[in-house]
Amino acid sequence: MTGEHEFTCEELHTCDESVDDLWARARESDSVMVPRTAEFFNWRYFQKPGREYTVYGIKDRNGVLQGLLVLKVFIGRDETAGHVIDFLAADNPEIQQAILNKPIEFFTEKEVTNITCWITRHNPIAAQLQAIGFSQTEWPTYSGVRILDDAFADASFVSDSNRWSFTMGDSDVF
Repeated sequence: MTGEHEFTCEELHTCDESVDDLWARARESDSVMVPRTAEFFNWRYFQKPGREYTVYGIKDRNGVLQGLLVLKVFIGRDETAGHVIDFLAADNPEIQQAILNKPIEFFTEKEVTNITCWITRHNPIAAQLQAIGFSQTEWPTYSGVRILDDAFADASFVSDSNRWSFTMGDSDVF
């Protein structure tokens, strides 16, 4: 990406405190999501037996981590698909665009012709995905919430599905 903001994308082999700093900036949105800390990313993507993920860090020109991206090539019986498993960034369109450029490059190099990801239509990155050629499809999935702790009884924001943010990485299937 050129212009005022330049970003580099490098493959990561572990996550450190820079991911926690990124999470602190990214969680400032009003989304309800699983915490994306270094501990989570290491456990979910690097310490998993049979690990099949490629993790990228997107850094600004000062070397500050601005985004994370997790990709996976899925080889099925009838097709090979590229999965955008997880991503994390603050609500900044330039950073989000830098994140979205990488899967297309990565999966093109792997000769994958179909890329999928999970994202709620209310996520700010959804419009950017459509602008670069992704199409929205309906896939029947059911999610729900029940507050178990009375201390959170008035946390109605949790039951507002427009505030939910989830990715393939929130499912143990991927």
